[in-house]
Amino acid sequence: MNDLAEHALRALDAGRRKLIAHPLPALAGAGFACAALVVVTGGRIGASPSTVPLDGWLGLQPTERPGSTALLGSLMFGGIVALLLLWVVTVLLLHRRTYPPRTPWALAAVWGAPLALGPPVLSPDIYLNAGRGLLAARGFDPYRVGVNALGNIPLLNAVDPAWRSAPSTAGPLGTLLQHAVAFLGGDNAIGTVIGLRLIGVGAVIGIGLLAAELAGPLRSTGLGLTVLNPALLLLVVNGAHLDGVLGVLLLGALLASSQRRRVLAVVLVCAAAALKPVALVAVLAVLIAHATGRRDRVSWQIAARDGALAAVCLVGFTFAVPDGLGWVRNLPTVVREHLPFAPSSVLSEVIGPMVPSASFDDLQAGGRVTVVLAAVVIIAWLLATTRHRTLDRTVGYALLTAAVLAPVVYPWYLLWAVCCLAPAAVGIRRDWVVALSAVACVLTPSGFATATAEHVTLAALLLVGLALLPTLVTHSARRRRVSGV
Repeated sequence: MNDLAEHALRALDAGRRKLIAHPLPALAGAGFACAALVVVTGGRIGASPSTVPLDGWLGLQPTERPGSTALLGSLMFGGIVALLLLWVVTVLLLHRRTYPPRTPWALAAVWGAPLALGPPVLSPDIYLNAGRGLLAARGFDPYRVGVNALGNIPLLNAVDPAWRSAPSTAGPLGTLLQHAVAFLGGDNAIGTVIGLRLIGVGAVIGIGLLAAELAGPLRSTGLGLTVLNPALLLLVVNGAHLDGVLGVLLLGALLASSQRRRVLAVVLVCAAAALKPVALVAVLAVLIAHATGRRDRVSWQIAARDGALAAVCLVGFTFAVPDGLGWVRNLPTVVREHLPFAPSSVLSEVIGPMVPSASFDDLQAGGRVTVVLAAVVIIAWLLATTRHRTLDRTVGYALLTAAVLAPVVYPWYLLWAVCCLAPAAVGIRRDWVVALSAVACVLTPSGFATATAEHVTLAALLLVGLALLPTLVTHSARRRRVSGV
């Protein structure tokens, strides 16, 4: 018996040494298992409890209204948390050891495969985008009617009821892209959904290629923070949010600007703004960055040239679809949902006891106006001080401000900043990218009752904050030592 125990201990020790020396196969297998767990449990739960899935997705999703149980929700949430932890370990390994860029690409292919093939698990917005593409393909104006104008088709039941009558808020290029996917999908709902999923996969690949160029000598780390990022895998690959395409355009503009290809940078950042209008702040940042740091006369010449080019591009993109400015009048529809952890909602809860006579709507309006004004002030300061930081940080911080201080905060909003900041993130900025990505993954857990989901999210946010606290303390102490010297 002692000999058997000794052999077992030796085998365990040998396995431990092998795992430490060659951890990547284990990380690949564990990541695949976590992603598969998320897809299987998320498929049984459904992306939204109030929708009926469009398709069975290889038998992973029931075609009737799915039931949400605490057990399935717990398993799915546990799979997401485990995937996040594996990602953190992998990023540390990529940073501390020398791995070629093909390593994170290979891991991303393994981790992303279940999410690329499985049903949407965190959001049913892929069906909403498909419906808007079909609207445009069938001659409707997505800026004037909701997807319920398509009539009683199976796709309508897969769209969240809160958004079935809502007109589109996408920019003209976003609408054009949805229209093109619906056309290429044969004016078919399933074909359009598959097309959007392929665009999501392609967007993450594009983000990785551009991030590797922007990361310089830290290519593997930059790839680890992007193509391996669970937030991108869940929200762009699986959820097919067009924010992934936005990330490609923004990174393309940042890379072109760093290579002094300024005309291309302006065109790409204007295309990003025409896809998602929030990127208009990035347009301003690029124009200011190009014009600053030179003699006054040269600065004015560059500003005039780039400003004229940006105006031409934005006007041209607006005419890419009929009613290209229709998104402007539809902006109020974005705030139709109440998200408890948005800063505006938190602020309204805080001031509620101070103004007991105010209604819920009044408190919400007050909170939203306050945070929007704060966002405008912060973004204006970032733009005014552009010369004091790199362009990727100015754009990333401005988009982060727009995301966090928006009237509502959806998880994919955080990807605007993550995509810009991740490639060149080092030190505390890398930790912030990890924290933002983790928040995006846990902000809207599926499978729980509303109150339970809020408690789960609150606990997860507190854990993310506690995990980030030592880094903040260390960074603050280091800055005090440097300033003391």
